[in-house]
Amino acid sequence: MRVRVPILYGPCETLAESSGTSIVPALLRATPAAPVHLDHWAVRYPTHTADVASVIRQMTHHRLAGHPLAGVFHWSGNEPHTKYTLGLLMARILGVDPEALRPDDAPAPGAPRPRDAHLDTSRLDALGITPRTPLEPALWAILAQSRDR
Repeated sequence: MRVRVPILYGPCETLAESSGTSIVPALLRATPAAPVHLDHWAVRYPTHTADVASVIRQMTHHRLAGHPLAGVFHWSGNEPHTKYTLGLLMARILGVDPEALRPDDAPAPGAPRPRDAHLDTSRLDALGITPRTPLEPALWAILAQSRDR
């Protein structure tokens, strides 16, 4: 039994630890005259680390109750964001001028990736395993706790 997850965010010692918040230092330095360019092509589904822990705990309870679980299970948040829209959300929380962010609409170079990387969570949904932390209030709490802002 394995669980596959996408871009993670959650409480951390430094914002660079989380791919979801690693753009904050660039946002804080950005100005309309020297903007930060963020990917606005690939759609991601930020997933809170506490939700992943809850999913694993619930899967373990199912298995211990005698319900076999086999194969790969997918889990993700359900709010679609590009790095640009996630950046805009964090800019609003941090008081950064949104004009200091610029969307980059081209696919990233390198290995081809799907435009929308939403994972199919239907196997876990069918088991009633559905914790999903709303993104914006969680980011408010994470960014308020951060020591490296």
